[in-house]
Amino acid sequence: MAQAAAAKPFFYSLNGYTPQALEWANATSMPLFTYSADGRVLAQNSAAHTLAPGSARIGGGKLGFFEQARADKYRRELEKLRQDINDLTVLMHKRTQSRRPAVRRSAGEAGGLLLNASRTLDGSDVLPPADRRREDFHRAVRDALKLARRML
Repeated sequence: MAQAAAAKPFFYSLNGYTPQALEWANATSMPLFTYSADGRVLAQNSAAHTLAPGSARIGGGKLGFFEQARADKYRRELEKLRQDINDLTVLMHKRTQSRRPAVRRSAGEAGGLLLNASRTLDGSDVLPPADRRREDFHRAVRDALKLARRML
């Protein structure tokens, strides 16, 4: 009984965590871990590092001023891109109900682009917050959204 009372809850994920999940976990001191197919377990936030002090740290130390500004810019851009994907997805769903086959077909093609754009954004979550490679991911998503907007 004493062991159960002292138990600390935590989460494991294979695919990582959304920024909202990380924010919630940090606010509530919930330890988050990821694991890989080969069995490696990595702590993803400070609460997880306190449970597993020997685990590798992700992303290094604190960000400098310019790195923090760049990370904030990328975070704001990521939120805007996710909102654009959601808005276009709503429009795509409306267009799939059209009576005209050409409009439905175009909406279906746009849906594929939106799915790929969403997956591309999810793939960028594994990068450190201020990593400049995020610009490449965001550029690819913007191009896909521009094409999807034309189709809709």
